[in-house]
Amino acid sequence: MRGDGARALGVTVPCFSRRALFVGGTVLAAAACTDGGDADRDIRTFGDVLADGSETLSRSVAAAEREGFAIKISGDTELRLTRPVTIRGGVCLKGSGAVTAAADMARMLTIEGARTTINGIAVRAGDSRVGTIVAVGTRARGVTLSGLTVEGGGTGIALDAGTRDVHVRNSRVNGTSNGISMRGDVRGVRIEGCEFENWRDRAVWVVGQERSAPESIVVDGCRIQPPSSRGRVRQAIQVNGNDERLIPGVKVTNNRVWGLGTSYNDHVTPGSADLISLHRCHEFLVQGNWVTDGGDAGITVSQQSRDGVIEGNVCRRNDSVGICVGSRSSASVSDIVVRNNVCEGNGRDRLGDGKAWNRAGILVVGGDGIVLQRNRLRDTGHGTQVNAISLRGSKVTLDDNYMIAPSVTVLKDSASVLTKDSS
Repeated sequence: MRGDGARALGVTVPCFSRRALFVGGTVLAAAACTDGGDADRDIRTFGDVLADGSETLSRSVAAAEREGFAIKISGDTELRLTRPVTIRGGVCLKGSGAVTAAADMARMLTIEGARTTINGIAVRAGDSRVGTIVAVGTRARGVTLSGLTVEGGGTGIALDAGTRDVHVRNSRVNGTSNGISMRGDVRGVRIEGCEFENWRDRAVWVVGQERSAPESIVVDGCRIQPPSSRGRVRQAIQVNGNDERLIPGVKVTNNRVWGLGTSYNDHVTPGSADLISLHRCHEFLVQGNWVTDGGDAGITVSQQSRDGVIEGNVCRRNDSVGICVGSRSSASVSDIVVRNNVCEGNGRDRLGDGKAWNRAGILVVGGDGIVLQRNRLRDTGHGTQVNAISLRGSKVTLDDNYMIAPSVTVLKDSASVLTKDSS
């Protein structure tokens, strides 16, 4: 699953080609956009980049769409945009230069059409108020955003309903309220190897709607630094489906996520909320993530989620529990396997207001058909992870878990438990 599909197949697809290669329903984006050569045209040949950067960029995009060359913004070039710019299909924009907002605007760059690639440049709000830095529009298909630096604004990269086959990779998103967001009928999105810093509300936000849900969303191999304490939500990866239409096939894998090491309710330095949360999802996978120092739970799956796997994650020093399945407000949560996870030293309870059942390695609330298998659940000597497992109003199978706790290993309240050799 990891890596560049075009490179793995040994295929090069020129960014200026009018044809595209599809594999498994996904456009393999233009590897040639990163190459130099005669197909490149410097942005400065199209006008004054400082006085009228918006007009210069618009003129170059229109010419590139007609003539099939790649637009290069070199490292010593900064375009200052006084108005939004739309980038049409089949265009390659690359380089190590910058595009900076010189006026307030709702969106800086909007991508429409198919087979558009932006590689290497920095896109910044600067001192301006910008709603969205880079928007991928409703008709966009086969878009690749690679090696970008996105700074400031309300949302760094927003994917509109209707977008298909978008790959955001090896990019840095800094100082946004929401780093990358998508809503409604969005399909085939891969966010890979990105770094998020100084975000306020969410680093990655996936939202379903009553009549449409995102599908085939992958968040893999990202590094999510602690949030700014000035945000309201402060939840690193948040996936919210709808009761009428659960989000299918979400994969959150191999990410490293850090909290601030303070409680979410701390009034001086508010910490993060749950570092990874999936609500109203089915057939999901949460695998291989490291989540540490969160201000509430490390990983939460609840709110009618079902038929998923939480596997091979490491959860340490979170304020309440390492992994939470279900909640008191969930109507149901069912048929979920939680296996081969490490939960150590959670239950930090930094404000001293936590309940014993909420200071555990794994907590299951209102779950049905939940399997806890081969998990390593250990207090690290600080006496914080009071219970290895807490079960409330749930039907759970315990199978070969390793548990060390200063209180009781399994705390049960109205729970039905089938035990298979747990110790």
